[in-house]
Amino acid sequence: MLTSLTNKDGLTLRSAYKDAIKAALRSADFTTLKHEFSKLLNELSYESTAMFTEAGFRNIYKIMLQILGFYVWTEYQTAMGRCDLCFEGQGRLYVIELKIAPDRSKVPECLQQAATQIRKKKICSKSAATADSAGHGNYQSKQKNRD
Repeated sequence: MLTSLTNKDGLTLRSAYKDAIKAALRSADFTTLKHEFSKLLNELSYESTAMFTEAGFRNIYKIMLQILGFYVWTEYQTAMGRCDLCFEGQGRLYVIELKIAPDRSKVPECLQQAATQIRKKKICSKSAATADSAGHGNYQSKQKNRD
């Protein structure tokens, strides 16, 4: 699927992004992480993604993160609800709640909605959940319950 969307195979994508993403996660450098995730998304043509819903983006990121060697779960279920995407790396569980902003002006509002949704569902410890002024979240799971 990715080959048809990007004209690159999984090994090429893995070698292009794996080290930078893992380094950004290790150092909690969310600006670089956002940049690398944006580059991954920009591998796809606009025509391929123009009609995507959250589920479409979730599935693309799931496949790309799996190619990069992460353990990935979609629609991760907890007693309080579910989140769009979780992945494990560097001894941490990363929680991603996707929102599609209709235009640039709505991005901060969508970021706040996603952070609120993660906190409300108590997927992560409240004391471990923080967000910087740019809206990048740092959510470290204290417990990983996959049962």
